[in-house]
Amino acid sequence: MGMRFRLKKLQVFKKSRFIVLAVMVMLSTLVVPVGVMGEVADNNTPVSVSNEEGKENQGQMKELANGGAQDVTPIKVSDIILHPFDGFGKFMIQTTSRLSPYDIKNELIITSAEKNQVVDYNIYRNDYRNGQIYIEIINPNLGILYKLNFSDKITIKANLDTTIKWELNESNMYIEQKIFPEKPIKGSDFNVAIRTPFNFEGINISNFKLNAYKTGTNQKANGNIILRKIKTSGSKESFSIFTLTSDTVENIDIEFILNNTPLGKLKNINIYNEDDDKNNDPSWWVMDGMYSLTYHQDDKTSIVINWNEAFDLKEITHYKIIVNEIDIATLPSSVLSYKLTGLSLDTEYRIEIAAENVLGRWTKYAKAILYKTPDEDKVVTGVDAFGGIVGGFRLHLVGASAQEIRKGLKVFFINNGTKQYVDFSIDEISRMITLNFAVLKREYFYEISQPLVLKEGTNTKLVWNSTLNRSKTTQTISPSKPKINEEFTFKVRLNDAAGFGYRNFHKDNFSIVPLVSGTDKIASGNLIINNVKLGDNLEDDGKNGTDDLSTYYITASYSKAENIDIQVNVDNVVLPEKLKNVSIVSDGQTPEIPPTTPPTSQPNGGSSSGGSSSPVVAPSLPEIRITSDGVQLKGDLKNVNWNNLFTSLKETNKNQITVDFKSSLNVPLAAILLGKQKLSEGYILLSNEKGTAKLKFSDINEDLLKNNFDNYTNLILNIVLQPEISTSPEVVAHSLPVRMYVKNGEKQIEVNWLTSQVILPKGSTSDVIVVKKNADTGEWAYEPATTMMKDGQLIVEFKHHSNDMLYVLNYSKTFDDVKGHWAEKDVSWLASRFIVKGNYEGLYKPQDPISRAEVTSLLMRILGSESGLPQAESIFKDVDSQKWYSKDINQAFKLGLINGLNADQFAPNDSITREQLAVMLSKVIEKHSSGKNKFDIDLLISFSDKDQLSDWAISAMKLLVNEKIMQGNEDKKLAPKDHVTRAEVAVLLKKMIEYLK
Repeated sequence: MGMRFRLKKLQVFKKSRFIVLAVMVMLSTLVVPVGVMGEVADNNTPVSVSNEEGKENQGQMKELANGGAQDVTPIKVSDIILHPFDGFGKFMIQTTSRLSPYDIKNELIITSAEKNQVVDYNIYRNDYRNGQIYIEIINPNLGILYKLNFSDKITIKANLDTTIKWELNESNMYIEQKIFPEKPIKGSDFNVAIRTPFNFEGINISNFKLNAYKTGTNQKANGNIILRKIKTSGSKESFSIFTLTSDTVENIDIEFILNNTPLGKLKNINIYNEDDDKNNDPSWWVMDGMYSLTYHQDDKTSIVINWNEAFDLKEITHYKIIVNEIDIATLPSSVLSYKLTGLSLDTEYRIEIAAENVLGRWTKYAKAILYKTPDEDKVVTGVDAFGGIVGGFRLHLVGASAQEIRKGLKVFFINNGTKQYVDFSIDEISRMITLNFAVLKREYFYEISQPLVLKEGTNTKLVWNSTLNRSKTTQTISPSKPKINEEFTFKVRLNDAAGFGYRNFHKDNFSIVPLVSGTDKIASGNLIINNVKLGDNLEDDGKNGTDDLSTYYITASYSKAENIDIQVNVDNVVLPEKLKNVSIVSDGQTPEIPPTTPPTSQPNGGSSSGGSSSPVVAPSLPEIRITSDGVQLKGDLKNVNWNNLFTSLKETNKNQITVDFKSSLNVPLAAILLGKQKLSEGYILLSNEKGTAKLKFSDINEDLLKNNFDNYTNLILNIVLQPEISTSPEVVAHSLPVRMYVKNGEKQIEVNWLTSQVILPKGSTSDVIVVKKNADTGEWAYEPATTMMKDGQLIVEFKHHSNDMLYVLNYSKTFDDVKGHWAEKDVSWLASRFIVKGNYEGLYKPQDPISRAEVTSLLMRILGSESGLPQAESIFKDVDSQKWYSKDINQAFKLGLINGLNADQFAPNDSITREQLAVMLSKVIEKHSSGKNKFDIDLLISFSDKDQLSDWAISAMKLLVNEKIMQGNEDKKLAPKDHVTRAEVAVLLKKMIEYLK
C-alpha cells in the first residue's frame, strides 16, 4: 500500500505545481525498491511508529518478498539550526532517520512567511549517518521570516519552532576598530574587518551603504567613502574584509548600513595626504582568521608549515622562518610552504613567520604556532584526564601495547599517609584507561615502571573536577507515595558545566540527605541508598544511545512519615536540583508535617502542649544547613557536637564547614584531628561581611602541639575576632581581624594556621596591592596574594598563613627621576607595592648600579611573610650583624636563595652582575614555581657571548632566557659580567613576579 501524503494548508499555491508534486509523491510511495528508507533487519523486530497525533505505538518491520524488511520508523525532526559559519541562507535539519536529498525534497516545502510564496532551495550536504541535512535557500533575503512546511510523514518535536530568519544589527556583529594600513592615504585602498554571526557570502555589494561623519559627531564629512569590494574569510572565524577608498583628507567616522539597517561605526580614522613610513610595514593584520598559519606532521622529526600572503602597500619580497627565536631560512615571496626537518623528539618548538617588503621592512609581529614533536616510544611524557568520565584518562605515550601499559602502570591515592592502589581497565584500541572506581576532586597519582619509562619532570597527578551544575533530577518517584522504610526509585542525569554527560559513577559515589520540605534544614529521619543502577535517557530529544551511561536510577528508603526534599550528592559535589516534596506515609496515611514554630512556655510555666507546670527552657542550638559547598553553621555555636558533625560531613562526602563568625569560636582540637583523619581535604571557613578565613585540617601542625602539650585530650582551638582597626584612607578592604590560640587550662600558644581571604569591592581589578603592617616600624610591607572569581565576586587569597591583618590598598607611587624613563612603569609598579624605595632625597636613581645586598633585600620583600623567619646566624664574615642588610642576607641564605663568593665572603656592597642576578632569580623561581613552560632546546646558542658565562650561571641564565624573563642587550649579547642598573633590576623583578603568579 502507498503512504498517504498530506500537505499543510498553503493559501498561495499554483495548482499545476501541487498536482505534479502529488503525482511524484504517489509514485515514490507505490514503487519502493528493497532497502530504501531503512536497513535490512531481522523479521518481527519491534520498532516505534508514530500516528498522526505524534503518539508512539509498537509496530513491526514490514516483511518483504526476499525475506528482508523495510524500515517504516517515522521520521522525526528534533532541531532546526542556522549554520552561521556556512554562510547566509544556510541551515541544518536534525532528524532521527537517514534521509536522502531526494526524500527531503519530497517532504519539505519552504515558504516566505511574509508573502506566503514558495522559495527554491538546494541540499548542499547530507550527513546520512547522523541524520543531518544541510539546506541552502536560493536568493535569500535578510530580515525575512521563512516557514518550513513538512509533510505528515514527518513528526515535529513538540514546541519546535519551524521558522527561520537571518538578521544583522549592531548587537550581533562587531567592526574591528583597526585598519590596514594604519594610516590610509587619500585615493588609496584600505581594509576593514567586520565579524558577523554569518559571513557575507551571497549578499550583494550594492546592498551596503557607507556614510562618513566628522569624528565624534553626526555632521557629514567633506568627502565620500567608496566600498570597492568584500572578501569573505572562508573560515570558521565568520568575518569579512571590506576594501574602502576615501576622496578626502580628514579625521572621520564611517557608518556601515545594510538594507537600511545600521550595523555600527568604524571610529576615528585619519585619512592622510602623503605616504608615511609606518604605512610601509608589512602586516598579517587579521592575525588568525583569513591569513592563517597551518602545519601538518610529515614524520616524527619533521613538519610542513603553510601560510597565506601578508598584507602590504608595497611588494612583499621575502618570508623568514624563525624557530625558537633562531632564524632558520629566508624565502622568496612566491614560497608559501616550508618543510622543517631534523626536529628532536618530545620537544616543543615555537615557529614564527615574518614578512619583508621591498623597502626592507619586516612585520612588527611575526605569525607563530607552538608545535610539540611526538614522544619517544614507551616514554610517558604527560597525561590527559577526560572531563566526561570520572577516572578516565590517557597517557601521553606511543609505541606501547595495552598489555605493556597494564604491566608498567600503577595508580594510587594517599589515605592517612599511605598509598591506596586502585584497579583500572584499558581499551585495547584507543588505549583509554578507566579507574574501576574514582572519586571527584580526589588527587590520584600514577607510577611508571618497566617496560615503560617516565620522562623526568612529568606531571603524575590526576584530578577529575566537575561542578555537575547542569545535572537534572526527575521530580517523580515510583511508587508516588512510599511507606515508611519502603523502597522508592527516582532518576538523576549527571551533566557537566557544558551540558555533556558525566559517567562511570557507582553506588559509593552517591549520598543523599533528607531535608525538611521547602527548607535547607536536615530532616530527622534516616534516608538510605539501597541501590544505584544505570538508567536511560531522561528526555525524548531525538538522540540515540549516547546519554545512557550518564543517567542513574537511585533506589532509597526513609524511616519516618513526613514530607521531605532529597538533596543528591556525588562525592563532594551537590547536585543543583533537589527531589522535592516526597511524601513518606504510614499505612497509607498523610505524612507528618513538622511544626513551623517550637512549643512555647505558658505564663504559668507550663508548656502549650500541656503537662508539667515546671518551666521548660530549651537549650540554645546551632542552626545547621546543607549548602552547595558543605554544611553551614549559624546561631549559637556553644553546643555544637563537633564529633558528630565531622562524622556526618564524611558520610555526605562534604569538605567545607562554613561558620557564621560573629565573635569567637571554641573547637575541641581532638575533634578537628579526628576530622583530619576522616577528611584530609576538609576545612572550616569562618565568614562574615568583611571577608573569610580558612582553617585547612591539613595545615594543623601536630609537631608544634607535641612540643608544647603533653596530650591532646583537653586542648581547645580558640579563634577570636579582634576589634575593628582604624585604617588609612587608601585601604579599600582588609582581612578578618582574628587571632588563633591553642589552649589547655591556663596555658595557651598562638598559632597561625589560617589562610585569609578578602572580598573586594565591586569595580575592583585583579591587579591589587596587598600589604601588611610591619610590626617593628609600622610601615606597609608587600604580601604575595592570588586573585580569584567566585559567585561573581573578586576574592583575594593570601599565600602565607598569618594572623596579621592584611590590607588591600588603592595606592600609587613613582619617583621624579623615572618619569619618562623606559623603566618608569615597572619601577612605579614595584614602588606602589613598597618593594622598591627611593633614597633620602626621594629619588630612585635608575641608571645607578645596585649592590648584592640591595638585591637580596628586594627578594626578601617580594617573598612577604615567608621572609619573617627568626634572625638566622651570620654565615659570612663580611656581613656585619649591625648592618641593615644582615637579617635579609642571613635569612635568604637559610632559604637557599643566595650563595657567597666563597664560604666566608658575600661581598654585600659589590655591584651585582647580570649572571649573579640570574642565579638569585632562578633560585626564587625554582623554589616557588612548578617548572612550567620549560623548553628542551638551548636558547643560549643564539647569543654570541654565551661562552663568557661562568659554569655556575649557565643553567640559571638558560632558565631566565627560556622563560623570557632575561633577554640580551641591543647587540644580542648576554653581557654576563656587566653590572646591572637599578632600572634593569626593577624590570626583571616585575617579570619574575608576573611569572610566579
